[in-house]
Amino acid sequence: MKAAMIQRNGGPEVFVYGDVPDPTADQGGVVVDIHAASVNAADWKVRSDEYGGADLSFPYVLGRDFSGVVRTVGEGVKD
Repeated sequence: MKAAMIQRNGGPEVFVYGDVPDPTADQGGVVVDIHAASVNAADWKVRSDEYGGADLSFPYVLGRDFSGVVRTVGEGVKD
């Protein structure tokens, strides 16, 4: 899948658009085919390392606000 991600903390120049592995639905989780996404204040604070020491592993995919259609549900998902 394609994603906007960062390889390290920094300014807007650290954004990279590229391929990442398709996610899988773990127990209790879902996979959503995202149709639209945005980068919000929490995302730019994480990107610029102003979020209070977030423990990240890179590459890190940003975009907490999104809409889409549920593709897969993991075991134990009821609703």
